[in-house]
Amino acid sequence: MDWLDHAAEQAADLQGVVVAALPAGSAWRRWGRAPWEAEALAGYFADMVHASRRAMRLMSDAEGALSFSVDLPEHRILTRELRDDMVAVLIFDLAASQGLVRLQARDLFAAIAANLPDRGTADSPRAERILAFLHRHAPDAHLLAARLALRTGLSMEHLAHPEALDAGQTALLEDAGCDLLGVDSLGLGGRA
Repeated sequence: MDWLDHAAEQAADLQGVVVAALPAGSAWRRWGRAPWEAEALAGYFADMVHASRRAMRLMSDAEGALSFSVDLPEHRILTRELRDDMVAVLIFDLAASQGLVRLQARDLFAAIAANLPDRGTADSPRAERILAFLHRHAPDAHLLAARLALRTGLSMEHLAHPEALDAGQTALLEDAGCDLLGVDSLGLGGRA
């Protein structure tokens, strides 16, 4: 049992945990009592943190870590930016006492923060981050692989294993992604 399993098992009302690297939104660690689409959750909450940061800049000059919660019909989701490159998402049963959830969340956020990797080591390979971003934002995502294969000249097999792409292939992928979205940059940090 690793540190996340141990910490999560202590919180009876906890349903899931996703710790994501920013800005790409790739899941670094995950835990759940039920099957969760961890990569999709990581991406969506990373997008929410990014959007909230932009809104915060419009409203004030205040800086600091973001923290917010969302109540869904069956779950209460607490999200906290642990540092500028990592966000943690805790999913609780909505029926749980709000005070108990806050207490458990405080302990979980502390345990996660204490075990974060060194900066820059949590990110998946750049090509994986590009594909995850494009799956979230490109129109007709179900056709994405075929469109990228046509634009880059990379085979569908190569695109199915982005961790194996070299720097040149990754640059082709990123350029094609920018073309698909009609932007100059995907906003994923420095280019490979």
